[in-house]
Amino acid sequence: YTVRRMKREDVEDCARLTQRLTGINREAELADSLQSPWIENYGHPNVAVSASGDVVGYLTCAIHFVGFGLADSDEIAAALLWAMTRSNEMFIGPLGPRVGLIKIVGRLNPKLLHWALQSGMRLNRTMTLMSTEGDCTYPPPPAV
Repeated sequence: YTVRRMKREDVEDCARLTQRLTGINREAELADSLQSPWIENYGHPNVAVSASGDVVGYLTCAIHFVGFGLADSDEIAAALLWAMTRSNEMFIGPLGPRVGLIKIVGRLNPKLLHWALQSGMRLNRTMTLMSTEGDCTYPPPPAV
């Protein structure tokens, strides 16, 4: 896969990926992330595209709680986070790249959390997922 800037024509594929992985329709929010005010405040969204041309992940923003993203694997998520923090002008300061604020559910993604810490990101707080409806059981975390 390769990571590149999201284009208008990627929105539908990103929305399908979101629907498949979460059951949520975020097409409107994805389209909004390509609008000028979003890009000016939070940077340009990125997508990860497989060799066959399928969108396998995206990240709208890595610096604030308003951003969102997802990926088919931790490896793709890490590549998106790395690209966002290294290519986005909001992350590049006089002393080099700045640390981004990302959201990782550590219990479900321990390898991604480990990668983020090894990459120089700081743990701000731990979080978990909660629900008041449906099946709230999660599989055990993968072995690290």
